[in-house]
Amino acid sequence: IVQLVDLGYTVQEAAEAPRWQHLIGDSSDLETGAGKLQIESRFGEEVIEQLRALGHDILVLPEYGHGSAVQLLQMLPNGTQAWGSDVRVDGQAAGI
Repeated sequence: IVQLVDLGYTVQEAAEAPRWQHLIGDSSDLETGAGKLQIESRFGEEVIEQLRALGHDILVLPEYGHGSAVQLLQMLPNGTQAWGSDVRVDGQAAGI
């Protein structure tokens, strides 16, 4: 939503954008890292180092290493739809 509303990305750009998350507790045996800011390396070393300097405990993920994926639909003002599909998984955005 931030990428679409605040940054003006298209739905495809938003689906492909680097991801981050901060867990307050381990959500499963597979997803651990409570208290760490997990951030994809595509944010770049400068951003990651700035976050570390602010006191964040960082876990750098691979380029597309965030565990979730999305397919997005945006209703445009003219009544048409824009679709986006995440490159992290095999998927497609398909109309209805």
